[in-house]
Amino acid sequence: MEVAGSQHWRQKGNGLYASIKDGLSPVLKRDRLQQAANCYYKALSTGITEDDKMSASKNLAMTAWRRAQVEEISSGTFTTAVFYYKEAFKYFSTAVSQGQGVKPNIWIDDVKSSAKVCWEGLKSGKCSEMDIDDRINVYYDVVQEIKISNIRGGCFLDIAQCHFHIGVTAVEKGSFERALSEMRNCHMPLHEAVASGKGEVTIEREVKILEVDVFMHQCMAESMQARSIGDQLYHQLTMDEETLNMDMAWEVVDWYKLAIIRTREVTEVELEALALSRLGCLYDKVLKMKDKAKRYLIRSMQLAHSMHPRTFTNVDWFKECSDILQAYQRETVSVEEEEWNKEKEELKKEIKKELADLTKAEKKEDLELLDFLYKEYPPKKPIHKKFFKISMAPKTDYSQKKEYYKQAVVNYHPDRADVEKYGKIWKILTEEITKILTNRYQRMK
Repeated sequence: MEVAGSQHWRQKGNGLYASIKDGLSPVLKRDRLQQAANCYYKALSTGITEDDKMSASKNLAMTAWRRAQVEEISSGTFTTAVFYYKEAFKYFSTAVSQGQGVKPNIWIDDVKSSAKVCWEGLKSGKCSEMDIDDRINVYYDVVQEIKISNIRGGCFLDIAQCHFHIGVTAVEKGSFERALSEMRNCHMPLHEAVASGKGEVTIEREVKILEVDVFMHQCMAESMQARSIGDQLYHQLTMDEETLNMDMAWEVVDWYKLAIIRTREVTEVELEALALSRLGCLYDKVLKMKDKAKRYLIRSMQLAHSMHPRTFTNVDWFKECSDILQAYQRETVSVEEEEWNKEKEELKKEIKKELADLTKAEKKEDLELLDFLYKEYPPKKPIHKKFFKISMAPKTDYSQKKEYYKQAVVNYHPDRADVEKYGKIWKILTEEITKILTNRYQRMK
């Protein structure tokens, strides 16, 4: 009698379930689904064999799923639908876990398939339109009732992906605190996804991919955090302190270096370039260590240029970096010129005769001057060799003379004087000769 009782209640419930057509109003659907559920509850409680109980559990799961769909469409809030989704997964899970060895494999697979479709329906319905934080809360609520390994693992993976999405958006907005929080929130659901879906190749593969992405963005957020702390201390160092606090200065160095290290772990070029520029500016403006400043600033510029076609010409950190390096270049050129001029004055003492001869040669006629220079001081690496033999005819065309001088300037230009090969004396002579040629050419214009 008890077995018959369980079968009776299932059959009665099945009749009510089958009577629910699409054209019925939500009120009637709710009423019949509740009546069907009551029959299935009685079937479960009166069932003697595990087979009967598992059949009733599946019926309860399908009824709760159908009720969740009705509530999702017609109810003013999503809370009621979530309640029935949880009921559905509770009974789907019972049917699968306790049905092993009781029901045939094809029956178990059918229940799993229905549960999977139920989960996908939950995700793609109203839940997909919710704010992502509310969606995460729904997932956490529902997953407590899911005991089917692949669906439970997939649910935790979806939770981790939601946290990751929020974190990525926070990184893009520069909100590193939220980014760090969300990336850390990924760890537990990722662990649970693997533990729950053990042996599920797809889940394990997607977890590994997401773990790499989470690590990368966590490093980015930690770099942003370190740079922000460094910036705050740097501001105190330069604005709030009357005297230079060297301990604080070195603390700023440590924070900027940490920002650089965290980006290198994931090859985040832009953030590394930014942190390098900050460190370079600190060494330049506060610590006055130009060699180190130059090294960090040059590396920052190199990384910025490596991101071509992206440009940073209008970005503050890039402009500051560029301005400092240009100032260094001007200082270097100025120092080198000053040193060269001092050395040049000493070297000129060794070639007094040659310099005097050049001064006298300035009084010669145009062609005579060129002839003198080419014979006495022939260019070491002439480009225009054909002008060595110059026509000395009195009526040489004026434009031809100008061409001779133009090419002579090229032949003697100091930039072409190889100091290592021909020495500094020759460099000085080419400078003096070029001055003479340029002055004469200017008079010809």
